[in-house]
Amino acid sequence: MTLLVGSIVRIDTATKRGRPGVVVGFEQRTGRAIVLWGTGTLRTHIRHVAVVPREPGGIALDLTKPTYFYGSNEWKGSPESERLDEQPGMCPSYLLVALRALVGAWK
Repeated sequence: MTLLVGSIVRIDTATKRGRPGVVVGFEQRTGRAIVLWGTGTLRTHIRHVAVVPREPGGIALDLTKPTYFYGSNEWKGSPESERLDEQPGMCPSYLLVALRALVGAWK
């Protein structure tokens, strides 16, 4: 698996297997992948990026319901981790920019 910034993955989290995720970057010092993963739970009081199934981002992520990305839903780890399952295609640039901004706001 060769992950790149913008790679689409399915990630196993502590609460659910196969959540949709996007590689938003890599730690320069360690090389660990930084993945934001989505959830079906909307929390209106927290800054988020919403992705719906029929828009280009939702189609690329193969979503079946509205999905919300939060800066706190971040995973860092080895790009070779068994928790990651790389999917075909890449995240559309408009969505990648929005997700990366979300992570930047979280830090």
